[in-house]
Amino acid sequence: MVGRYRDSGEAMIAKSMLDSAGIECFLGDENLARLYSNLADGIKLMVREEDADTARKLLEENIPEKFDME
Repeated sequence: MVGRYRDSGEAMIAKSMLDSAGIECFLGDENLARLYSNLADGIKLMVREEDADTARKLLEENIPEKFDME
C-alpha cells in the first residue's frame, strides 16, 4: 500500500499518476469506503512491492493547482 484516501477523487488522481508512469496499481476497499465511510480505513492504493519506492516518490511530488495550456 502506497497511499490511503478518504475521497475517491483524490484516490483516482493518485492512481492515474501511477498509471501514467507505467506503474501497475489498483484501488482496494473503494466500494467499502463508499458504503461505510465511517467504518472503512479509506481507499487504499496498492502496487507491487518492487514498485513501491518509485510510486511513493511520484505521489510525494507536488501537483500544481493550475495547469497552463497553450
